[in-house]
Amino acid sequence: MSNPKHIKRAIFDSGPLLLALTINFINKNNIQNFDKILQNAYDKIKNIQNPKRTLENFFSHFTRIYTTSHAIGELIGLVKSRLDFNVEYENKFWGNSIDYLKSKNLSEELIKFIELKSDIYYQELISSIGFVDTELIKLAIEHKFQLPIISIDSRTLKREANKKTIDVFILEDDIYSFIN
Repeated sequence: MSNPKHIKRAIFDSGPLLLALTINFINKNNIQNFDKILQNAYDKIKNIQNPKRTLENFFSHFTRIYTTSHAIGELIGLVKSRLDFNVEYENKFWGNSIDYLKSKNLSEELIKFIELKSDIYYQELISSIGFVDTELIKLAIEHKFQLPIISIDSRTLKREANKKTIDVFILEDDIYSFIN
C-alpha cells in the first residue's frame, strides 16, 4: 500500500467528495454552526476528532482529484438528500463547489455502461457492487493502478478493489495516516 503522506492525486468516491465540498462550503460562507451540516454529510463524523480541522488537513493534501461522471451524479443526489439546503444555499454550494473542484484540477471521466457490460469481469462487478463503484475500479485500472481510491465504503468497494491490488483508503479508518 502506498504511503498516504506522499499521495497528491486520488480517485474520489461520492462520499468523500461530498465531505470535501461541504467543508469548502462551510469555509467559503463563514458558517459558524456547522456541526449539523457535517453530521448530515457524513453520519460517522463523530468518529473523527476535531472533524472540521482534520478534514481540512486531509483534503488539502490533494492537488488533483479524479472521479467519474456518474459519481458526480450520485453526489448531486447526496447533496439533495443529506444536506437538505434551501434553493439559495444549494446554489451557493454548487457555485463554491465548482470553484473548489477547478482548484483541485478535477478530472471527471466518463465510463460508459455499455463498455462495462462487454467485459465479463465488470459485468459481474456491476451486479455485485453497483455501477458507480465498478467505474471507480475501472478508472484505477485505466490509470495503471497508480491512483488510490478514497471512499467511505469499507464493505464492497474496498473488498473488490483490493482483489485487483488497488489501494483503497477508507476515510474513517485512514484519515490520520495522511495528516500525522
